[in-house]
Formats: sequence, structure tokens, C-alpha cells
Amino acid sequence: NLLSMQGSIVFDPSVLSYKYVEGFNLPGLSLSNFGVSQIDVGVLTYSWFDSSLESFDISNSIEVFNIVFDVIGESGESTEISFSNTPVLLEEVGEDFSVLNTSYLNGELSVFNSDEPIVFISIDDMSSFNNSQVSIPINLTGSSNLLSMQGSIVFDPSVLSYKYVEGFNLPGLS
Repeated sequence: NLLSMQGSIVFDPSVLSYKYVEGFNLPGLSLSNFGVSQIDVGVLTYSWFDSSLESFDISNSIEVFNIVFDVIGESGESTEISFSNTPVLLEEVGEDFSVLNTSYLNGELSVFNSDEPIVFISIDDMSSFNNSQVSIPINLTGSSNLLSMQGSIVFDPSVLSYKYVEGFNLPGLS
């Protein structure tokens, strides 16, 4: 159960231009929980606590908030969107007021020319507990009609044990 969270998110401001934050999914979370004084250098800070001291159950994955950007970079540029301890220390606190052991997974945005036919295939970043089962989505988006696709997906068998493939959403894929 989550009682509070805080930290910093950094990005390259020559690739992304911050617009606003939306989609608040924690009790009491609002625009007032975000700091934008360093947004021109690519730093967004956040700080939230459950003022009722009831704590929030995060046993299921939730989307906490969304950051909206304008993409201003040129084709071929990219930026990591990452969690940082600077200037606000990364910290999550549980219902017993202890600091939680937290794993942070950063993201990346790549810029492409909108006139080019592009296909994006991505594998979501995931976190899970040991001895649990996960279903890892393989995502496909693009700006062209797809006739075929092939490839290989590799993983560390000392960390994951293959079970099966499911969720076939292309015609003829089985």
C-alpha cells in the first residue's frame, strides 16, 4: 500500500517540449503535485502523499499519470525519458511509513519523419515478482499496410521460462 511518492523525470528538451500532465489516478493527485520550474532544461518533478493517511493499494498495475509533450526533434533523434534522483530524490513510502524497495524502468522516444512509411514493433518494459507468471505484449503500430513480418525474440532463460504465446491479432497469425 502506497502512502507517498516523489522524484524527478528528465528528458531532452531539444527533442520534446513539455505541454502538461494529465490522467491523475492517485487520491488527491493533481497539477499542484508537479514542479515545472526546470522544465526548460528537461526536468519535471513530482511529489504526492495520501493526505488521508489511508494509503493506496497498488497490488494491480495502474497508470499513475500521463505527461503530454510536443515532439520537436528531427527525424533520427531520440531521447530517454528517465527517472532521476536530481533535483528531487526518488522515494516511495508504504503504509507503515517505511521506504519501499522500488525498481524504475525508463522509456525512450524516437523521432521519425511522418512522410516515411514506418512500422514500430515494441516489447513493453515489465516488472514482476519471482515465481509469478507474466504476459508480455508485443506491440505493432505504423503508417503503412503490413503484408508480412518475421523475426526472433531473445530472453535470458535464467530469468524467464517460456510458457506459451497467446493473443493473436493479425490475420493468419497462430
